[in-house]
Amino acid sequence: MHIAIVGAGALGAVYGVRLALIAKQDVTFVVRSARATQSAALHLEKIDNNEKLTLDSPSYVTSVPENADVIIVTVRQDQIDSNLISFLATTPAPVVVLTPMFPEDMKRLEASLGSRIFPTMPSVVSYEKNGAIRYWLPKSATTAIESERAPASLLDLKKNLEAAGITAQMKKGVLAENVATMVSFMPIAFALDSAGGIDALLGDKELLHLGIDGVKEARELAKKIGQPSSWANLLLKFVGGFTLKAGIAVAKRTSPEAVFYVEEHFGRKLHVQNMNMAQWMMKLAEEHKTPSDTLRALYTRLNQVR
Repeated sequence: MHIAIVGAGALGAVYGVRLALIAKQDVTFVVRSARATQSAALHLEKIDNNEKLTLDSPSYVTSVPENADVIIVTVRQDQIDSNLISFLATTPAPVVVLTPMFPEDMKRLEASLGSRIFPTMPSVVSYEKNGAIRYWLPKSATTAIESERAPASLLDLKKNLEAAGITAQMKKGVLAENVATMVSFMPIAFALDSAGGIDALLGDKELLHLGIDGVKEARELAKKIGQPSSWANLLLKFVGGFTLKAGIAVAKRTSPEAVFYVEEHFGRKLHVQNMNMAQWMMKLAEEHKTPSDTLRALYTRLNQVR
């Protein structure tokens, strides 16, 4: 099948390269004009077993091919905008959105593109380092594709993801699960972004407690939306003053690269996305009548980042 991936960042690269090289599918990356002129290979390095894959000649284009069977979106949440909608409007292919979305994002996409939007929760953890994409495929995570109204091409995509070594399933209620999962742990990301790094956060007692208390508020909000993924519930057990510090200390000893990833992915690199998510969370808390004082305090701290 022909799979168009909108975005060739770390997440899109892992899905695209594995689908192309392992599942033997036709993969095209839809990118900005400047990126399309490049012909650099895409290098993947799987962290847990050092498996390396290289797609020597990625196919880069600036618009979605008309013959694409499926479109996979891997841009940032703040890039779900009119430009993205214009990209997606050129073909009737179903759209698998790996980008984290809030209900309002889904409404905007459906208003313009109809019912061919399928929220999906990714299971790849990835980042770019020294010209290569470093990544994990956590055993506890599964790429979950919304199954309601799903056409046959999405079932084919699921099979091809599994052939590529990425665990996948068709599932109902993916948007609600994805939002509940994001909401659950984002206050810690907001605190990390505001501090500028893990060590700085641990050294700022006021901000650290804002992050921890924000998670408590976020859990109340998540209950109103859906059921967070099991891996998120496991992670949240460690969000407490002592347990968080102890967990980070252990992680620094046993998996320093994971600590680097958390700082890179959830810190200031995604500041604009963090700001958007904080605003959406406060709005959702108001709609669902759950506490939001700590979320508002975290949003204030995010606004102070320069």
